[in-house]
Amino acid sequence: MDDKDLQDQAEKLGDAIRIARMEQRVSQEELGLAIGTSQSYIARLELGQLNLSIAVLIRIADALDREVRDFFDC
Repeated sequence: MDDKDLQDQAEKLGDAIRIARMEQRVSQEELGLAIGTSQSYIARLELGQLNLSIAVLIRIADALDREVRDFFDC
């Protein structure tokens, strides 16, 4: 997998997080507070600009009442 493929995957994951957050009617700031980070961190995740850890993804899933697998195409 090359850098372009990795970036595409990061953007897809960010889109999935954004969609789940919006479906729950949670702001970026609220999600950031719920997982112990900032609004700008959430914004960068949703844009695919950051590689997040499994621990952060689990906290996001918990905060949005989702399963981690919900953020990936299966």
